[in-house]
Amino acid sequence: MGVLWVHEKPGGKSGGQGERGANDFHNEWLIKCDTPLETRLGVLSCGSLPEYGSPHPENMLATCTKTDARQHADDPFFWDAQADWAESPRSGRDPKDDQKQPDMRRPRWSAKYVPFPLARFLDYEGQLLADAAGTPFDPPPDMPIYAEEITIFQYEAVARRTFKRGFMGRANADVWQGAAIGEALIDDISTEDEYIQGQYWWPTTYRILIKPFFILPLPLNNATVQIGGWDPEMILNAGPLAWVQDSVTHKWTKEPVRHSGFYDGRPALLYSDGEEILPNPDTKVLSANPIFGTFHTKKTATFAALNLVPPPGWEDE
Repeated sequence: MGVLWVHEKPGGKSGGQGERGANDFHNEWLIKCDTPLETRLGVLSCGSLPEYGSPHPENMLATCTKTDARQHADDPFFWDAQADWAESPRSGRDPKDDQKQPDMRRPRWSAKYVPFPLARFLDYEGQLLADAAGTPFDPPPDMPIYAEEITIFQYEAVARRTFKRGFMGRANADVWQGAAIGEALIDDISTEDEYIQGQYWWPTTYRILIKPFFILPLPLNNATVQIGGWDPEMILNAGPLAWVQDSVTHKWTKEPVRHSGFYDGRPALLYSDGEEILPNPDTKVLSANPIFGTFHTKKTATFAALNLVPPPGWEDE
């Protein structure tokens, strides 16, 4: 059994432009077989018709997105065949990829940047964000840290809900995609079942935030502090109350902090024992550097266990 000949139909070619100017093409053929028992697969794989995913002969950017063959009801030796090509499939992906087993398909990685507010008394050069009298600006200038939000979509054979639950809200315990330990955070994991190729799969989306650490200069003695990241968090030791010692009783009490002689509820820089860091009365410069406390506000996990492998081209050069 086999195909005797394939002829292109007169007037069977068509095409045009669609979304975003992408070109599409259509072609039709008449096929004669040496037996009325030839199969549809045998016709489409005869070698004279385009294969799914192959380029169009007039436009290498257009790939074949559909092939079809139909046997004549009145003369079963003859078949009609047709094929469609498109420059940009709706998914924007290689149509051959959709024919693979779902967990073997190219994962979809995307990234954008989102701001996170950072409360502090210093600018990026270590200068106090305060007026000439040392009173903090209210409100303080907007100086956010920008985190990279990475979204990952991939098909998985099983949902592994209990396993993944242990990663939610965790910072990275190992270096991950260029993020140092403690700079990445798993912010969300979502999944739902989808029936593909005769069985159910679990398309899963991960959202991971990378907030980099950076070195912040301090006002005095060329000192610096590392802030940013997720774990550990370096939080400025400042507040609206400070410990004050009575000059007569020598007892310590917690008192509201004054700014220019007034209680306004705004925070002040504090020593590690809770006393206020006051400016030197002669130089009007802080008598000590601001103090940052180290806090472990996130649990950690090894992200490598999630098997999140980026596609080629994702890595930084």
